[in-house]
Amino acid sequence: MDALTTALIGGLAGGTIGALITAWVTLTAQGREHDQQVALAEARRVEERAQAHLARIQERRVRAYEGALELAYLLDMSVERAAPFIGPKPDPPKPVKDRQVARLNALVAAHASAEVKEMAREMNAAAASFQAHAWRVSWEHAHPSEGDEGYRPLAEARERFVTVLRAIADRMAEELQAA
Repeated sequence: MDALTTALIGGLAGGTIGALITAWVTLTAQGREHDQQVALAEARRVEERAQAHLARIQERRVRAYEGALELAYLLDMSVERAAPFIGPKPDPPKPVKDRQVARLNALVAAHASAEVKEMAREMNAAAASFQAHAWRVSWEHAHPSEGDEGYRPLAEARERFVTVLRAIADRMAEELQAA
């Protein structure tokens, strides 16, 4: 074999090996880039799912708080209309239906923060206390000779309920605005 043939074979072999090495490096780099793109796309999908989940939770909380506040304000109207300070003292209004109170409690239990849940329990206790005093006033209307002392505790129970209702409404609004 002469020098020219050896050089030609060496050049071809070197070129082939060089081409193979270049192809291998290129494919390896492309594979890594592809793997990175796949990982980045998966990370984006995970993030988008998490964001969508948080948005659904927030939307549910908004609807729950709106419904809970609507029912709480129904309770408030009942409280405000019972035994007004000015004018004749009518019998207290009929209490809010149990189904409505159950709905309020279910909405809060399912979607509210721990703080709002505690406030809702306090509001329920205040409403129950008010209702008990309202029934006492009603009984005193039916038995006038027994006195008329139920209005002071009724007014105090009303004030407690209204205070708690305002606090829970403010807290719900803060939570919704913060999100």
